[in-house]
Amino acid sequence: MATEVTHTPAEQHVAAHPTPRDYVNIAIVLAIITAAEVMTYFFRLPGWALWGGLTGMAIAKFTLVVGFYMHLRYDSRMFRRVFLFGLILATTVFLLVLGVFAVGPEGGGAGN
Repeated sequence: MATEVTHTPAEQHVAAHPTPRDYVNIAIVLAIITAAEVMTYFFRLPGWALWGGLTGMAIAKFTLVVGFYMHLRYDSRMFRRVFLFGLILATTVFLLVLGVFAVGPEGGGAGN
């Protein structure tokens, strides 16, 4: 008589979580990205490079925090889709508002 061992989803879910060392590594990466964001203040970059770089770094940090610290990477795909929709919506609104302030009705920006 042979017995078959089956694993429940809860057992598989627990094994997938990152170790404390992984969390420290992610924190180091987040600190490096934050330092790069702060360093952009000291460089004379064109406007498109500055905004594009800062937006890209913000999205990278959002992805790391949501994926690892909120355990979204290990949850259902439905939750990933909800957060991805929120990210896309927020980015779209941000870019639209940025476009309004960059171009403005006079073509010279909102500060003119």
